Amino acid sequence: MAYIIENVHLMKGQALTNTSMLVEDGRIMTTGSGFKRYQQMKMDADKYIMTPTHVLFDSTVPLTGSFTARKEYFLKNFLMKGSTVLFTAVSVQFERQLEESLKQAKKDLLDSPIDYVLGISIPLRLLTPSFIRKCKKLHIPAIFLEIDKMGSLEIMPWGWIREALFPYNCPIIPLFAEIQYEKEKQKQLNRWSSWMKKEKIPAIYEELKNGLPVSRSVLKKTGIFPEKSNLHNGGQL
Repeated sequence: MAYIIENVHLMKGQALTNTSMLVEDGRIMTTGSGFKRYQQMKMDADKYIMTPTHVLFDSTVPLTGSFTARKEYFLKNFLMKGSTVLFTAVSVQFERQLEESLKQAKKDLLDSPIDYVLGISIPLRLLTPSFIRKCKKLHIPAIFLEIDKMGSLEIMPWGWIREALFPYNCPIIPLFAEIQYEKEKQKQLNRWSSWMKKEKIPAIYEELKNGLPVSRSVLKKTGIFPEKSNLHNGGQL
C-alpha cells in the first residue's frame, strides 16, 4: 500500500530539512516538496522531527522464551531508545549447521516488533575457504570470529581466506574472550588491527558493544548502510 507523509522535518546529522515522502511497501519511493495531485492516503508529520533510526548491536537478545518477555525486552532495549533495527550474531559451530541455524533464528524473530540483521558467530577453526563461500552465497553481512588466543591468528591460511572473501568482502569482526582489564582488551584490538591490515583482510577494527549504536563505518562495511538507518529514495523506512 502506498501513502504520503507530509511536512516531514528531516534531521540528518546537524541539518534539518523540510520535505514530504511517498512510501510504498515499506520503502521511500521519492521525496519532494509536496504531492498535492496524488490521491494516496496522507499523514501529517508537522509536529515531529524524523531521523534515521539507530542500529543497535546485541549478542544476547532472547530468541526464545515467552512472547511477553521478548516483547518487553525489545521495548526496553530498542524502541524506548529510538532504535528499530537489531544487529546480532547467530552462533554456528559446524559448517553443516549454517543454513539451519539462520533459518531457526529467522523463525524465532518472526514476531519481532523491530527489523533485524543477522551475522554469524564462529570459532576460529571454522574460518575456511569453503565456509566463507557458503556465507557469500547466503549474503551474510558479517562474520564474528571468536578468538581465545591471539597466537592462533598466525597459523591461519590468510591468503586463501582473502581470496575466498573477494569480491563480496564480508567483514570479519573480532570477538575476544572476556577480559577484565580495558588496557589488555585494547592491546588485543591493536594486534588484531595490525594483523588484518598486514594480511589485507576486510575486517572491523573496533569492538561492538552490546546495547550501543553501531558506528557508521561498521554499517557501511557490513552493507547495512545505506539499506537501513538511512532515510533516502529507495531505502527502507
